[in-house]
Amino acid sequence: MIHIARFFEKFAKISPPEKFIKDSLRATFLEKAGVLVDPREIQVKGGTAYLSVDPGRRSEIFLQKQEILRELSSALGPRAPKDIR
Repeated sequence: MIHIARFFEKFAKISPPEKFIKDSLRATFLEKAGVLVDPREIQVKGGTAYLSVDPGRRSEIFLQKQEILRELSSALGPRAPKDIR
């Protein structure tokens, strides 16, 4: 019989789907910066979230960047994006 801790080890290594990360980013952008971002304007690669938005929305997001990253870190844990560009 498999010990329960060994069973859950498999699930601890699974990273959340990109859609879940994008949805978390969108919700946090709206909550912290008041900016609505389309999921097609977000790409997540190598622990960095890349945005393809107009300069006005980008500025609003970057003004709240540290707070957004802190919120994402608490929500997604170690799999959260470490930077926004």
